[in-house]
Amino acid sequence: MLEKTYRIASYDVTPDGLVRVSALQKYMQQLGREDCNGYGATYENMRKDNMVFVLTKLGLEIYTDIHTEDVITMRTYNNRIEGAQFNREYEIYKDGKLAAAATTYWVLLDFQKRTVVRPKLFKYPLVSYNIKDKGIDIPKRIFPDTENLYQACVRKVVFSDLDENNHLNNCVYSDIALDYAPFDLNQYTIRKVLINFLHEARYQDELNISVVQGENSYCVNAFNATKNLNCFEAELIFTKK
Repeated sequence: MLEKTYRIASYDVTPDGLVRVSALQKYMQQLGREDCNGYGATYENMRKDNMVFVLTKLGLEIYTDIHTEDVITMRTYNNRIEGAQFNREYEIYKDGKLAAAATTYWVLLDFQKRTVVRPKLFKYPLVSYNIKDKGIDIPKRIFPDTENLYQACVRKVVFSDLDENNHLNNCVYSDIALDYAPFDLNQYTIRKVLINFLHEARYQDELNISVVQGENSYCVNAFNATKNLNCFEAELIFTKK
Protein backbone atom coordinates (compact mmCIF):
# COMPACT_ATOMS: atom_id res chain seq x y z
CA MET A 1 0.00 0.00 0.00
CA LEU A 2 1.25 3.47 -0.87
CA GLU A 3 -0.10 6.91 0.03
CA LYS A 4 0.91 10.28 -1.38
CA THR A 5 -0.29 13.90 -1.23
CA TYR A 6 -0.85 16.11 -4.29
CA ARG A 7 -1.82 19.74 -4.83
CA ILE A 8 -4.15 20.14 -7.81
CA ALA A 9 -2.33 22.22 -10.43
CA SER A 10 -3.94 24.93 -12.54
CA TYR A 11 -3.32 22.93 -15.72
CA ASP A 12 -5.19 19.91 -14.32
CA VAL A 13 -8.65 21.47 -14.13
CA THR A 14 -11.57 22.20 -16.45
CA PRO A 15 -12.95 25.72 -17.09
CA ASP A 16 -15.02 25.56 -13.89
CA GLY A 17 -11.89 24.92 -11.83
CA LEU A 18 -12.72 21.26 -11.08
CA VAL A 19 -10.09 18.57 -11.50
CA ARG A 20 -10.04 16.73 -14.81
CA VAL A 21 -10.78 13.03 -14.79
CA SER A 22 -7.63 12.50 -16.83
CA ALA A 23 -5.59 14.39 -14.22
CA LEU A 24 -6.80 12.07 -11.48
CA GLN A 25 -5.95 9.15 -13.75
CA LYS A 26 -2.41 10.48 -14.18
CA TYR A 27 -1.91 10.73 -10.43
CA MET A 28 -3.33 7.21 -10.10
CA GLN A 29 -1.11 5.82 -12.83
CA GLN A 30 2.02 7.29 -11.26
CA LEU A 31 1.12 6.23 -7.72
CA GLY A 32 0.42 2.67 -8.88
CA ARG A 33 3.77 2.65 -10.65
CA GLU A 34 5.57 3.85 -7.53
CA ASP A 35 3.79 1.20 -5.46
CA CYS A 36 5.07 -1.46 -7.87
CA ASN A 37 8.55 0.05 -7.68
CA GLY A 38 8.52 -0.63 -3.95
CA TYR A 39 8.60 -4.40 -4.48
CA GLY A 40 10.97 -4.38 -7.44
CA ALA A 41 8.47 -4.36 -10.30
CA THR A 42 9.89 -1.21 -11.87
CA TYR A 43 9.00 -0.43 -15.46
CA GLU A 44 12.61 -1.06 -16.47
CA ASN A 45 12.71 -4.48 -14.77
CA MET A 46 9.40 -5.51 -16.28
CA ARG A 47 10.51 -4.46 -19.76
CA LYS A 48 13.54 -6.71 -19.27
CA ASP A 49 11.01 -9.47 -18.56
CA ASN A 50 9.19 -8.43 -21.78
CA MET A 51 6.00 -7.57 -19.90
CA VAL A 52 4.13 -4.42 -18.89
CA PHE A 53 0.92 -3.64 -17.03
CA VAL A 54 -1.99 -2.31 -19.10
CA LEU A 55 -5.34 -1.10 -17.84
CA THR A 56 -8.49 -3.04 -18.81
CA LYS A 57 -11.21 -1.47 -16.62
CA LEU A 58 -11.75 1.75 -14.71
CA GLY A 59 -14.54 2.78 -12.36
CA LEU A 60 -14.19 6.24 -10.81
CA GLU A 61 -16.65 7.98 -8.50
CA ILE A 62 -16.25 11.60 -7.37
CA TYR A 63 -18.21 12.40 -4.21
CA THR A 64 -16.87 15.89 -3.43
CA ASP A 65 -15.76 18.68 -5.74
CA ILE A 66 -11.98 18.90 -6.08
CA HIS A 67 -10.73 22.34 -7.15
CA THR A 68 -7.54 24.03 -8.26
CA GLU A 69 -5.02 24.23 -5.39
CA ASP A 70 -6.91 21.69 -3.29
CA VAL A 71 -4.65 19.24 -1.50
CA ILE A 72 -5.64 15.60 -1.86
CA THR A 73 -4.21 12.42 -0.39
CA MET A 74 -4.32 9.37 -2.62
CA ARG A 75 -3.92 5.79 -1.41
CA THR A 76 -3.54 2.69 -3.56
CA TYR A 77 -3.08 -1.04 -3.05
CA ASN A 78 -3.39 -4.28 -4.98
CA ASN A 79 -6.59 -5.83 -3.63
CA ARG A 80 -6.70 -9.21 -5.36
CA ILE A 81 -5.92 -11.20 -8.49
CA GLU A 82 -8.90 -12.53 -10.46
CA GLY A 83 -7.86 -14.90 -13.24
CA ALA A 84 -5.52 -12.87 -15.43
CA GLN A 85 -6.54 -9.53 -13.89
CA PHE A 86 -4.95 -7.55 -11.07
CA ASN A 87 -7.50 -5.50 -9.10
CA ARG A 88 -5.97 -2.25 -7.81
CA GLU A 89 -8.02 0.09 -5.62
CA TYR A 90 -7.64 3.83 -5.04
CA GLU A 91 -8.99 6.10 -2.31
CA ILE A 92 -8.76 9.89 -2.60
CA TYR A 93 -9.16 12.09 0.48
CA LYS A 94 -9.74 15.83 0.83
CA ASP A 95 -9.78 17.52 4.24
CA GLY A 96 -9.65 14.07 5.84
CA LYS A 97 -12.82 12.84 4.11
CA LEU A 98 -13.23 10.43 1.20
CA ALA A 99 -13.65 12.65 -1.88
CA ALA A 100 -13.32 10.04 -4.64
CA ALA A 101 -12.58 6.37 -5.17
CA ALA A 102 -11.54 4.24 -8.10
CA THR A 103 -11.45 0.56 -8.97
CA THR A 104 -9.07 -0.54 -11.70
CA TYR A 105 -8.20 -3.84 -13.37
CA TRP A 106 -4.89 -4.51 -15.07
CA VAL A 107 -3.34 -7.35 -17.05
CA LEU A 108 0.22 -8.17 -17.94
CA LEU A 109 0.97 -7.68 -21.63
CA ASP A 110 3.76 -9.37 -23.56
CA PHE A 111 5.42 -6.24 -24.93
CA GLN A 112 6.55 -7.82 -28.18
CA LYS A 113 3.60 -10.08 -29.00
CA ARG A 114 0.95 -7.76 -27.46
CA THR A 115 -0.74 -10.76 -25.84
CA VAL A 116 -1.86 -11.31 -22.24
CA VAL A 117 0.64 -12.90 -19.83
CA ARG A 118 -0.59 -15.06 -16.94
CA PRO A 119 0.01 -13.66 -13.40
CA LYS A 120 2.02 -16.75 -12.41
CA LEU A 121 4.88 -15.41 -14.56
CA PHE A 122 4.98 -12.22 -12.46
CA LYS A 123 8.02 -12.90 -10.27
CA TYR A 124 7.77 -9.98 -7.85
CA PRO A 125 6.48 -10.23 -4.23
CA LEU A 126 3.09 -8.60 -4.74
CA VAL A 127 0.87 -8.32 -1.65
CA SER A 128 -2.90 -8.80 -2.14
CA TYR A 129 -5.10 -7.32 0.59
CA ASN A 130 -8.22 -9.27 -0.44
CA ILE A 131 -10.68 -6.81 1.11
CA LYS A 132 -14.18 -8.18 0.47
CA ASP A 133 -17.04 -6.05 -0.87
CA LYS A 134 -14.55 -3.40 -1.93
CA GLY A 135 -14.69 -1.46 -5.15
CA ILE A 136 -16.91 0.01 -7.84
CA ASP A 137 -18.91 -2.31 -10.04
CA ILE A 138 -17.84 -2.12 -13.68
CA PRO A 139 -20.20 -3.97 -16.04
CA LYS A 140 -18.79 -6.28 -18.67
CA ARG A 141 -20.66 -4.31 -21.28
CA ILE A 142 -21.24 -0.55 -21.08
CA PHE A 143 -22.36 0.69 -24.50
CA PRO A 144 -26.04 -0.13 -25.07
CA ASP A 145 -27.28 -2.20 -27.99
CA THR A 146 -29.41 0.46 -29.61
CA GLU A 147 -29.96 2.25 -32.89
CA ASN A 148 -30.45 5.52 -31.00
CA LEU A 149 -26.87 6.67 -31.42
CA TYR A 150 -25.01 9.17 -33.52
CA GLN A 151 -21.57 9.15 -35.06
CA ALA A 152 -19.67 11.97 -33.38
CA CYS A 153 -16.41 11.95 -35.36
CA VAL A 154 -13.34 10.07 -36.49
CA ARG A 155 -10.45 10.63 -34.09
CA LYS A 156 -6.92 9.68 -35.16
CA VAL A 157 -4.33 8.63 -32.56
CA VAL A 158 -1.52 11.18 -32.69
CA PHE A 159 2.02 11.16 -31.32
CA SER A 160 1.15 13.17 -28.19
CA ASP A 161 -1.37 10.46 -27.18
CA LEU A 162 1.32 7.79 -26.85
CA ASP A 163 3.11 6.52 -23.74
CA GLU A 164 6.08 4.26 -22.98
CA ASN A 165 4.03 1.23 -24.00
CA ASN A 166 3.80 2.80 -27.48
CA HIS A 167 0.01 3.01 -27.47
CA LEU A 168 -2.81 5.40 -26.61
CA ASN A 169 -2.31 6.14 -22.92
CA ASN A 170 -5.20 5.20 -20.64
CA CYS A 171 -5.49 8.77 -19.32
CA VAL A 172 -6.37 10.05 -22.80
CA TYR A 173 -9.46 7.83 -23.08
CA SER A 174 -11.53 9.91 -20.65
CA ASP A 175 -10.52 13.12 -22.45
CA ILE A 176 -11.73 11.62 -25.73
CA ALA A 177 -15.01 10.58 -24.13
CA LEU A 178 -15.56 14.06 -22.64
CA ASP A 179 -14.64 15.83 -25.89
CA TYR A 180 -17.74 14.40 -27.58
CA ALA A 181 -20.33 15.02 -24.89
CA PRO A 182 -23.84 15.49 -26.33
CA PHE A 183 -24.62 18.42 -24.01
CA ASP A 184 -22.93 21.50 -22.55
CA LEU A 185 -20.55 20.20 -19.88
CA ASN A 186 -20.36 23.69 -18.32
CA GLN A 187 -23.81 23.03 -16.89
CA TYR A 188 -22.93 19.69 -15.28
CA THR A 189 -20.51 18.20 -12.77
CA ILE A 190 -19.09 14.79 -13.49
CA ARG A 191 -19.69 12.23 -10.74
CA LYS A 192 -18.92 8.82 -12.22
CA VAL A 193 -16.86 7.39 -15.06
CA LEU A 194 -16.83 3.77 -16.22
CA ILE A 195 -14.45 2.66 -18.96
CA ASN A 196 -13.78 -0.74 -20.50
CA PHE A 197 -10.45 -0.73 -22.35
CA LEU A 198 -11.09 -3.41 -24.98
CA HIS A 199 -8.18 -3.32 -27.45
CA GLU A 200 -5.21 -1.00 -27.55
CA ALA A 201 -4.93 1.77 -30.12
CA ARG A 202 -1.60 2.71 -31.64
CA TYR A 203 -0.12 5.55 -33.65
CA GLN A 204 -2.34 6.81 -36.50
CA ASP A 205 -5.13 4.31 -35.79
CA GLU A 206 -8.51 5.84 -36.63
CA LEU A 207 -11.25 5.65 -34.00
CA ASN A 208 -14.91 6.01 -34.99
CA ILE A 209 -16.63 7.67 -32.01
CA SER A 210 -20.32 6.87 -31.38
CA VAL A 211 -22.47 8.42 -28.63
CA VAL A 212 -25.76 7.52 -26.94
CA GLN A 213 -27.33 10.16 -24.70
CA GLY A 214 -29.12 9.34 -21.46
CA GLU A 215 -30.60 11.47 -18.71
CA ASN A 216 -27.66 13.30 -17.08
CA SER A 217 -25.39 10.70 -18.66
CA TYR A 218 -24.11 9.39 -21.94
CA CYS A 219 -22.21 6.43 -23.35
CA VAL A 220 -19.33 6.47 -25.80
CA ASN A 221 -17.99 3.73 -28.04
CA ALA A 222 -14.73 3.99 -29.97
CA PHE A 223 -14.33 1.53 -32.82
CA ASN A 224 -10.82 1.18 -34.18
CA ALA A 225 -11.43 1.19 -37.92
CA THR A 226 -7.74 0.59 -38.62
CA LYS A 227 -7.67 -2.65 -36.63
CA ASN A 228 -11.39 -3.51 -37.13
CA LEU A 229 -11.78 -3.88 -33.36
CA ASN A 230 -13.59 -2.04 -30.60
CA CYS A 231 -11.08 0.13 -28.75
CA PHE A 232 -13.07 1.23 -25.70
CA GLU A 233 -16.52 1.96 -24.32
CA ALA A 234 -17.41 4.38 -21.54
CA GLU A 235 -20.28 5.76 -19.52
CA LEU A 236 -20.16 9.19 -17.90
CA ILE A 237 -22.69 10.27 -15.27
CA PHE A 238 -23.29 13.87 -14.12
CA THR A 239 -25.26 16.03 -11.72
CA LYS A 240 -26.78 19.34 -12.78
CA LYS A 241 -25.06 22.45 -11.42
